[in-house]
Amino acid sequence: MKTLFLLLFLGITLTSKAQIMGGTLVDDGRKMSSTSNFTVTDSLYTGTVVMSLSVNRKGEVTSGKYITEGSTISSTPVRIKVRNYAMKLKFEESIYFPEFHYVTVKFTVKKP
Repeated sequence: MKTLFLLLFLGITLTSKAQIMGGTLVDDGRKMSSTSNFTVTDSLYTGTVVMSLSVNRKGEVTSGKYITEGSTISSTPVRIKVRNYAMKLKFEESIYFPEFHYVTVKFTVKKP
């Protein structure tokens, strides 16, 4: 019974923030100010795309780089759609954060 509760607890904790994978932004405890389910539709493919994002002090995403490790889609048009979606994300703003923070994010791509 204890094992069941442990597995249930681990399952819930691991999936609650599974889309934001890590980076200096996460290490410093910076949170998202926009809501997102990290899902991109309007594609011919289904899978995942992992991106490394750069976030400035204003909380704006300034750049996005495709990461092959963990990605299951390599289509350039899909990567562009995901990058455009990622550029609209917003994070906490503060002058106390470094000039740029970095975060690795996993996006789910689905057919409409």
